Amino acid sequence: MIYLGVSAAERTTMDAHMTFFSPDTDVMVLIIANYDRLPKSTDISLASHVQKIEPLWVALGPDRVKALLGFHAFSGADNTGRFSRIGKSTWFKHSMNAEEHIIEAFHNICHDQKLSANSQSRLEEFVCTAYSPKGIHISRIPELRWYLFCKYMTESDRLPPTV
Repeated sequence: MIYLGVSAAERTTMDAHMTFFSPDTDVMVLIIANYDRLPKSTDISLASHVQKIEPLWVALGPDRVKALLGFHAFSGADNTGRFSRIGKSTWFKHSMNAEEHIIEAFHNICHDQKLSANSQSRLEEFVCTAYSPKGIHISRIPELRWYLFCKYMTESDRLPPTV
């Protein structure tokens, strides 16, 4: 649907108005990621309201827009409400605060046939940052897994015994 819109936009003037109708987050992500190829007056009609795309595209900036598809895939797209206790909005908040090398790694997800060790390391850093509590620096997934295991094991030790 998005690529048909892009194709139609290429055959018309950029002064045209285009509205997509979908309550689906995936569609909105694809529209934002391809906004530079769509008419400037493009919006999406969601279940509750109509959202203009330009303010979202401007707020994200060109680098984050290029990485948006990779981020969306990495964080579970929209069919996974949570990625091990962290919801999409928290992942998004972390991505907005992420450094440029992390954003570049998200971009590489969609553009590299085989993700480099460097990109994998950067994505690992992103996950560790999201899960590490303030004041504790964890930089590797195995360390993070051990920390989370110990943390939730302690919580389960406080449960009352079952009969």
